[in-house]
Amino acid sequence: MTYIVNENCIKCKFTDCVEVCPVDCFYEGDNMLVIHPDECIDCGVCEPECPVDAIKPDTEPGLEKWLELNRQYSEKWPNITSKKERPADADEFRDEKDKFKKYFLGGTGKRRLAVACRLSAMHFASCTQQIAYNFHRLSLCAFKHVTPTDTTDEPRRFKMREVCVIVLFRWCRHEQSRN
Repeated sequence: MTYIVNENCIKCKFTDCVEVCPVDCFYEGDNMLVIHPDECIDCGVCEPECPVDAIKPDTEPGLEKWLELNRQYSEKWPNITSKKERPADADEFRDEKDKFKKYFLGGTGKRRLAVACRLSAMHFASCTQQIAYNFHRLSLCAFKHVTPTDTTDEPRRFKMREVCVIVLFRWCRHEQSRN
């Protein structure tokens, strides 16, 4: 038996559990934590610490998907060993359902996307306020609609978003040259 983190953690990411873990088996993604199932010693001290009931033993029915997800991302994400400040909007997402489909971020793709967005923003620092506003609106709209419904294909999902940033970047450059 081992413990897993389920979708209740997404967008909440309370880290009270991390502080009590004797073997430091928690790993931190962009908007949730996971437990490395091979490192977990099944002590269970983390389970009551989670205020959103996101930590469960893997023996409960229907958690096979979460066991695999915890295994997969604990090998990609950095280890977290100390408590951090919770997200400011954590309480807004506390009781929301289907958070995996709506908000799960696999990690590395989001970071690449954020870098691309920052570079675009730096390039357009000199553009007019209207162009910047249009870029922001278009990027939000595009990111919302380009994500495939198949959430298991993370590389494809983030590649589509990166392509979207490039297209928006070129559009803004074109708009800037027109002015």
